[in-house]
Amino acid sequence: MGFETPTFLWGTLAAVIPVVLHLIAKRRAQVHEFAAMDFILLSNKRIAQRMRLKQFLLLLARMLLLVALPVAFAKPFTLSDEALLPATSTPTSVVLVLDSSFSMGYEIHDQTLLDKAKASALAILEELRNESDAAIVLAGSPARALTPKLTYDRVILREAVESIQLTHVTADIQGALRMAEQILANSSQPRREVVLLTDLQASEWAGISRPWSLEHSPQVTLVDLSDGMSEGNVAITGVEVTPESARLGRNVRIKVNVLNDRPQPLEDLLTVRLGGKSVKGTIRIPPHQSASKEFVIRLNDVGAVGGFAEISPDRLPGDNIHPFVVDFFRRVHVLVVNGAPRTVAHMDESFFLRAALKPGQDSASRFNATYVKPDELTAAQLEYVDVVVLANVNTLDATQVSALSLWVRKGGGLFISTGENVTPKIYNGVFKPLMPLPVRSIRVVKDRPVFLTSLDINHPMLEVFAHLPEASLFTAQTHTYVLLNTAASSTIRVLASFTDGAPALVEGNIGNGRVLVWTTSIDRDWTNFPFKTSFLPLVQQAMLYLGNKMGSPERSALEVGESRSIRVSEQVSKVRVIRPDGDETSYQGADLATGTIRYGRTDVPGIYRVERQRRQLVEQEQFAVHLAAEESVLKSADINAIQLLLESGNADSGTNLAQDDAKLSKVGRQGELWPALLMGLFLLLGVETWLAFTPS
Repeated sequence: MGFETPTFLWGTLAAVIPVVLHLIAKRRAQVHEFAAMDFILLSNKRIAQRMRLKQFLLLLARMLLLVALPVAFAKPFTLSDEALLPATSTPTSVVLVLDSSFSMGYEIHDQTLLDKAKASALAILEELRNESDAAIVLAGSPARALTPKLTYDRVILREAVESIQLTHVTADIQGALRMAEQILANSSQPRREVVLLTDLQASEWAGISRPWSLEHSPQVTLVDLSDGMSEGNVAITGVEVTPESARLGRNVRIKVNVLNDRPQPLEDLLTVRLGGKSVKGTIRIPPHQSASKEFVIRLNDVGAVGGFAEISPDRLPGDNIHPFVVDFFRRVHVLVVNGAPRTVAHMDESFFLRAALKPGQDSASRFNATYVKPDELTAAQLEYVDVVVLANVNTLDATQVSALSLWVRKGGGLFISTGENVTPKIYNGVFKPLMPLPVRSIRVVKDRPVFLTSLDINHPMLEVFAHLPEASLFTAQTHTYVLLNTAASSTIRVLASFTDGAPALVEGNIGNGRVLVWTTSIDRDWTNFPFKTSFLPLVQQAMLYLGNKMGSPERSALEVGESRSIRVSEQVSKVRVIRPDGDETSYQGADLATGTIRYGRTDVPGIYRVERQRRQLVEQEQFAVHLAAEESVLKSADINAIQLLLESGNADSGTNLAQDDAKLSKVGRQGELWPALLMGLFLLLGVETWLAFTPS
C-alpha cells in the first residue's frame, strides 16, 4: 500500500488525545464513598463489566475516528505483486527501460538511484514466467537497445542489466519509449508491457508530446526511484571567463554560477583553480535560488590553460566541479623578415616591433617571434609560423615570393610594413602576388604632418579602440607614406586612413589567407607612431588577428555530448585528441582532407587536449566539456500528468509536467482506498454516537 500525500499521516498522532483526556479526567476525579453504588456493583458484577466495556469501546471509536480522518486525506492506494513484477501471471513480452542519465547518480544510503534501478530490473527478470520474453533498452542520449530484440535467455538479459554504467548525459525518454515500442511490435505474446525505471526528473519530460509512434501503445509501468531525493542538490551550473582590459594583459575575470536546489540556505567555500593558482571565496545562497561570484586571476604564462571551479561534494557527485578553459591567450608564432637591419639596436627596422611583441624581458608574451634577413627566408620556415612580417623588405627572389604566396593562400597571415625600400617598381613586380593593392608612389608631406583618422572600430582587430576616442593612435604624426592605388579594387577593406584621405591600414584576402599593409614605417623614419602607447596594442592585435588567435573563450566550452570542430591546415600531418580519462583518438591522411575534423566523443566531462603535428612542431590546444545544467535540477515531474501522457499518447498543450510538491509514486498503483475509508469514517461516527447516548 502507498499514500499519495503522506504528509497528512502526521495527523494520526491526534489519536492519543482521547487517552490523554481520559487520564487527566481520571486523575482529577475525587473519590467519594457511596454506599448505594457499592451495593449495586457488588450485587451485579455483570452491570459493572458492561459499563467498563462501553467506556473502552467509546474510547476506541474516538481514537479510530482521529486516525481515519488524516489517513483518508493521505489518499492510500493498493499495490499488487502482479503489478510490481509484470508478467508473473500471464505470458508477456516485457521491455525494461532504464534511465542512466547523470541525475541517476544521486546517492541514498551509499547506493545510487541507478543501482536501485538495476536491482529492481534484476528482480523483475527473476520473477518472469518462463513463457515470457524480454528486452533491455537504455534511456541514454541517444537511446539504445542493449538487446536488439526480445529474448528468453535470462543470462543475456541479466548481463545486459549488469553492464549498465552511469552516464553524464540527459535521458532521451521519448526515444527509449519508441525504441521499446518498436521491439514489442514484433512480439507474438498476447500481453505487451514496458517497465520504465527512472527518477522522473522534470527536465527529461519537458517537450514530450507524443511518446508513441504506433497506433496501439503498450501498457506502461512506471517505477519511480526518486524517494529520498528531498534533500535537494547544490551544483555549479556555469563558468564565464572574460579577459581584463579588452584582451590586453593576462588578467582573467572568472564568474562562477552556483545553484542551491535545497530547502535550506547554503553557505559554502567556492574554489577556482587555474594555471597553477588557486583562489577561494565564501558564497551564500537562499533556498531554491542561484547566485554567482567573481574572481580575478593573473596568469603566469600564455597559451590555452585549463581550470576548475569547485564546491563541497554532496549526494549527487560530479556537478560540484566545473571545468573551463582560458584560450584567448594562445601563443602566436611570428616570423619577422627584417628588410633594413642595423648594428645599432635602436636604428634597426624591427627595434620597435621587437619591443611590442615582447614588452618586457621578464614577462611572458603571447608571441614567439623569430627574426631573419631576406636572404635567410626559406619555405621550410613557413611550416612552423602563423604570421609573417615583411618589414621594409625589397630583396626577395621569385622562389621566396612564390612560397610565401602559396603559404598565404593556404591560410597564413601576412603583415607588410613599408619604408624607403618599398618602391612601385619592386612591389608591382616581384611582390605583386602578395600585395592587395598596387603601389602608386611614395608621398612626402611637406607642409603639415598627417594623422590617423577614420578608424574602423567594428573590425575585430580594432575594437579595443572603440572606447578610447582620445587614444594616442590619433595624435601620431606621419610625414611620409606609400600611396596605394585604391581604384584598382573594390573588395579591399580600408581599416584606417590619414587626414588627407590616403589609406593608412589596408586589409586584403589572398585565397584563405589575410594580408595587412601598413603604408608607413614601423620605425621612427617616417612617423613618430612607434613612440605612442597605442603602438603596442595595435601591433599585438594585428598579429592575433592574422594568426587566427582572437577566438572567444566560449568556443572552448561544450556540454557533454556536443561535437567539437577542429580546424586543420594543409601543413598538419596528424591530429590527436586526448580525453580526460586518457583515451585518445588519432586522425591522419584522408581524415584531414576536408580541413575540419568533427570530434564527437565528448561523453566525459573534463579538459580535452588537441595536438596538431606539423613536421617536428606539435601545437596544443584545450577545450572543456561540462555537464548540462538542467541535469542538476532534481525537480520531479507530476506522476499523474505523465500517466495521462503515456496512456493517451498525446499531451494537452496546457499540461504541466513539473510539480511543486513531490508526490509519492510507487510501482503498480492499483486501486484507491480513500473513498472506502471515508465511508468507514461515517460508520465510525455513527457507532461513536450510538455508544455515547445509549444507556448501559
